[in-house]
Amino acid sequence: MAAWGALTPRCIFERGVDMDQLYDVKKEICEVAFPAYQEGMFAGTSGNLSYYDPELDVMCITPSGVSYRTMKPEDIMVIKLDGTVV
Repeated sequence: MAAWGALTPRCIFERGVDMDQLYDVKKEICEVAFPAYQEGMFAGTSGNLSYYDPELDVMCITPSGVSYRTMKPEDIMVIKLDGTVV
């Protein structure tokens, strides 16, 4: 399991975002989200955990309203800072 703050970029930016490599980041977010919830870092399903990669200018963010216990990598949104969904 990932340690807090240990998320590292695993994506390569070449005219877009490599979603296969982003999947690893999304999976790691799921692995971190439930323990963070258990430690009281989120209230219910209203809190969010996100990962920002400044080189790629993308953010992976957990959705509101989805249980951290059952969250899957496919549930994690990938967006650019201008709001564009990747």
